[in-house]
Amino acid sequence: MSNNFRRFNARIGVAFVFQNRLIHLFTWRQPTQTLSFLSVFTFVCLDPSLIFALPLALCLFFVMIPAFLTRHPPPPSHTSSEDTWNYEYGGPPSAPAKRVKPAPELSKDFFRNMRDLQNSMEDFS
Repeated sequence: MSNNFRRFNARIGVAFVFQNRLIHLFTWRQPTQTLSFLSVFTFVCLDPSLIFALPLALCLFFVMIPAFLTRHPPPPSHTSSEDTWNYEYGGPPSAPAKRVKPAPELSKDFFRNMRDLQNSMEDFS
């Protein structure tokens, strides 16, 4: 159980990053992001049939496009504008896929994950 908890704690950082981004969104730290979220929420409330398109849009904008841009980086900026139009986005990827690696057990990230996990357990209980 101890080994499984350590492995879980090493990989849970992604969930806490998501939680912190939600906190930043709802505390108006970046008003443009909060207003964008509120406008999308308003459109969904006014036309509830849009809720079926929302998961597809979220997948497209937050998963597929960033992954594509990571694996197929844009051309260097020092090229002329003609070369930019001729740049091929097809073919094999020019960069390897990114993998989430667990945090080492005695690193700051591991202890930060442990702190956040204990705080979320306290909130839950």
